[in-house]
Amino acid sequence: MADTNQNASQTEQQKQLTAEANLRKLIAEAREAEAKADKQFTDAQKAARDAEREAWKGPDVKALEGKLTANGNFIETRILAYKCLTDLINLLVEEMNNNSSFKGEEITFVIYNAADLPAIELYLATMDQLSELQSIIKDNIKAATTVLEKSSQQNAAGGSVTPLSVGFAAAGILRTAADIFSLLKTNTTFINYDIGTDEELIVSCFADAVKKTKHNWKIFYPAFYPVHAINQGSENSAFTKLFMEVKIHSNNANDLQKRIKDELEQIEQKLQSEIDLPDRRPLEVRMQELNMALSSLQSSLEAFLQLELMLLAIDQNTRVSTRALVMRAERLVTILKESTTYILKLTACLSGSSQVKENLFRSTKVLHSGGTQLSCLIFDQKGNIHFSDNRCAYSPYMESSEMSNTSSASDKKLV
Repeated sequence: MADTNQNASQTEQQKQLTAEANLRKLIAEAREAEAKADKQFTDAQKAARDAEREAWKGPDVKALEGKLTANGNFIETRILAYKCLTDLINLLVEEMNNNSSFKGEEITFVIYNAADLPAIELYLATMDQLSELQSIIKDNIKAATTVLEKSSQQNAAGGSVTPLSVGFAAAGILRTAADIFSLLKTNTTFINYDIGTDEELIVSCFADAVKKTKHNWKIFYPAFYPVHAINQGSENSAFTKLFMEVKIHSNNANDLQKRIKDELEQIEQKLQSEIDLPDRRPLEVRMQELNMALSSLQSSLEAFLQLELMLLAIDQNTRVSTRALVMRAERLVTILKESTTYILKLTACLSGSSQVKENLFRSTKVLHSGGTQLSCLIFDQKGNIHFSDNRCAYSPYMESSEMSNTSSASDKKLV
């Protein structure tokens, strides 16, 4: 009975505890709901105030920083440097005019072009090879003709130089020419100098200065336009004339080669029918003579064929044949051989500077300056430096509005 009463008492206490916990939970939830309602009311009031404030707010204006943004490559600096270049070239032409070598006669100036030097060397080497090859083929033709004119019964004993050795010499010469050409192809690679401006600009300034002084000077610019590209054809070319002469000799050598081969076939047929040794000996000696002459002709003809193929080769980069390159160099050499022709090399370096001045109470101020360094080398036919000059010009800082008054040399510092 006592245990039953005790269990009932514990159950009652648990119910009370559960009821109290549920009550506290309900109170907490009620307080949370009240807090949310207060927050919503407060947010609504703030939104209303913000809307009222926004309605009376003026435009959003941001003050400029007053900063000048530029990459430094102003056109004003280029103009100043160009004017310095013009003044320097005018002074250079005046200095050249005072040189006794450039007075009186008609003077020709050829603007230096690095790409022309390998072409000139190739032209000179090719002309040497053609001359040597012409001499060798003529000697071989003469020797082969002598052999053919001999009676087939004549003994070949004699102490002359064999034409075969001459043919081998021709092949060796052609191999040397091919090696030179290969080296020049590797070195045709034309080389560009960083002078701060286009070479055409420098040449045009020089030509303009010469024109203004009315000098009796001619100026050739092979890098831009080849010398006598139109008015001098292949009929006036010493290279073409020599090449055609060698070509004719090679055709004659081909005819002799055919005659020798025909006679060799006849001798072989006779040797097949001859049994007696005394009758075979003259035929064998004759065959030896003809084979030596034939080998000599073949060697020289192969050498000329190699040279001909080399001249017909087309450069993959320029799409110009070697023969055209040689003929172009020949026209240039014709000009360079004249006693009143000089090679002119002009190099210029242009630079500029801009100065930006900023102030809180004043507008930004930009000043510009420019300078040029010009060097000149003039070579004679032998490669001696006949004339040289090096000078500088500088335009001090100025505003763009002041640049219209900077055309005269007196406004610059010249060195």
